[in-house]
Amino acid sequence: TPTHTRARTRTLSLLRRQACTLLQISGHQAGLSDWTVLAMGSFIQRTPLALSVTTMAVLFISVASDPLIRSLFYYVIDCWRMRRPLDPALLWLPVSHFLLSELLPNETKEMMGNVLRSVPASPYAELASLCHDLVGFSPRRV
Repeated sequence: TPTHTRARTRTLSLLRRQACTLLQISGHQAGLSDWTVLAMGSFIQRTPLALSVTTMAVLFISVASDPLIRSLFYYVIDCWRMRRPLDPALLWLPVSHFLLSELLPNETKEMMGNVLRSVPASPYAELASLCHDLVGFSPRRV
């Protein structure tokens, strides 16, 4: 049922956030960054699009080291629970922070670009363009 799916999604999001916090505390931020980029592929493919956008936002909020970005977690979860559309800025902000604050190799940034470009749906097309402006990977498939 939809209620069961939402409850399960919220529980998994809370567990993911706690795991990310523990990894950050124990000094495993680099491994966490690698895992985040690899996990994007499965998060971005979720349907419906609203679930995909929400889980992507939760993913990047969970791995953020900035307390202000991490504070968005419950708001994003509540948007999903209340079936309110998520403002694309709540996805763009944590992704931008991730790209700018992590010391990611160029190959990792390109891999993020490839994942974002694999889904032409909005807001991912806009996010790929924004990321191109921030870090310089190609916003379009070649």
